[in-house]
Amino acid sequence: MLLLGTFLTLLTSINALPVPPAAHFPVPPAAPFTNNFGAQLEWVDCTVNVPAPVQQQFNVTTWNATGLPTLPSTLACGHLTVPLDYSAPISDSNNITLGFAMHRPGNASQLLNFNPGGPGLEAASFAWGIALNSSSSAMFDGVLDQDFLAVDVRGVGQSNPLNCSLVAASQIPIALPTDAASFAAYQASVAAFAQSCVTGSSPPGIVQHVGTQEVAQDWNTLMNALNYTKMNFLGVSYGTFQAAEYASRFPESVGNFVLDAVLSHATVDQIAVADQITAVNRLVLRADDFCQSDPSCPFKDQGNGSVPEAFTKVIQMAENGSFSDLNVTATLAKFALYYTVNSSPDFPKFNLALSQALNGNATLLVPDPVIMLEIVNVLPIICADEAGDDNTLGGLVKLNQSASAVDTLGFQYSQFWQLRLMCTAWPFSARPKQTLHVQSPMLFVTADYDLNTPTELATLQWQDQSPQSTLVVRHGDDHGTTMLAGQPASQDAIAFLSSGTIPQPTEQQLVSVYAPGSQRPPVTPPYVAPIGKDAGDLSTVETISF
Repeated sequence: MLLLGTFLTLLTSINALPVPPAAHFPVPPAAPFTNNFGAQLEWVDCTVNVPAPVQQQFNVTTWNATGLPTLPSTLACGHLTVPLDYSAPISDSNNITLGFAMHRPGNASQLLNFNPGGPGLEAASFAWGIALNSSSSAMFDGVLDQDFLAVDVRGVGQSNPLNCSLVAASQIPIALPTDAASFAAYQASVAAFAQSCVTGSSPPGIVQHVGTQEVAQDWNTLMNALNYTKMNFLGVSYGTFQAAEYASRFPESVGNFVLDAVLSHATVDQIAVADQITAVNRLVLRADDFCQSDPSCPFKDQGNGSVPEAFTKVIQMAENGSFSDLNVTATLAKFALYYTVNSSPDFPKFNLALSQALNGNATLLVPDPVIMLEIVNVLPIICADEAGDDNTLGGLVKLNQSASAVDTLGFQYSQFWQLRLMCTAWPFSARPKQTLHVQSPMLFVTADYDLNTPTELATLQWQDQSPQSTLVVRHGDDHGTTMLAGQPASQDAIAFLSSGTIPQPTEQQLVSVYAPGSQRPPVTPPYVAPIGKDAGDLSTVETISF
């Protein structure tokens, strides 16, 4: 989904081996923390507060079954009760409880807050992953001497998760409306989904208070509750949007902040949509480039340009009704192909889908309904965070026109476009767009071929709103970089989180670094940028160096 992607799979390989006890961290104070909001901190038993991904991995509900690893003393779990609405004091009718987990190595002098984005990805399991020697914990090597905090943002995981109807979500069409009647029907389906969230979620009113403004305040309240005055931060994808909000509101508390796969604030809708259309066109050319290095590619013997040509032919076939037996229209085919190159692009699957379709088999062009459900489930957060520039049908037509101007292949689909459309029907008002000016020196990390958050958005936030920050560009695919342990760009990020060391400007094959105030050149073009594992790509087929 929008910003979901790579991190969804990082906890699937926890090693179920006994973990030796680590040095015990200082016992948290028995007295609950309180501040002017009336917030309360409570340390809880981890064995009965197991995050859902860990429960699923080990098929347990509580951590007391025979054969499970011993939880090390470095793992701590807690609850923080804060106001649901920060404009009023905490009370019986105005409170929400946030769940979090920590890796606390003992004698730590720094706090590192990690958010995997989404929006709405559960976070606490990442602290558990460290405790249980998950393979994903390698991405944090170099910063595990810090207090590692992973808090589920409100409305997610162990923090009063929203409860929205999957049935209502499934009724929202994949096809984008083209006239007033289909626009009204689309909005009605979104409104029904929104009402299901209101009806099914608790406490009452939570759907109106899950935005980034509240999340930033929650983080600051929890930081103070842990007796820190500053925190380091690693945010991925939508976590970068929330991190920039925090840095703007609480500059005195900003430590070493890394924003990976950046979603910028106050971006004009037409620019955001056009950037994503540009990105998906780049990825089709990237698939074409990959084909010439992939022995299994069905277009390999046809040379460069064969994949874009096949894409055009397949879409024309769909428009002509060639796949009517599977009800695959051109719109649905584009949707399915779009999500093949989203997050961690699967170029072989993209190319195979085109090849099979050309031969009459369109099964890989049938959209996965789960994708649509994932997109819909982020609406309460996204629709609260920034108002659209023009929520009318006319405004959406303009979005399509701006996208068409850069849509060389005629893809005509953007996730940003679809989310913007959905938010036109959200029943609660969104915050007006606000340009942030963050003076704290931060590290922005982006990848040339990221579709979820196109690299242009990182450049925009870096140049226009964070004049003291440094930009690190990884010349490769995939959504997110810091999970790529050992890659030059991720090493730069870890060094900055650990010591505040700012990487020096450089131009290399795999990574480029740009100092504050400098100019970033155009994106490394397809057929020039490196491909394969050396570029840091995560797709399972990209496990060799080309």
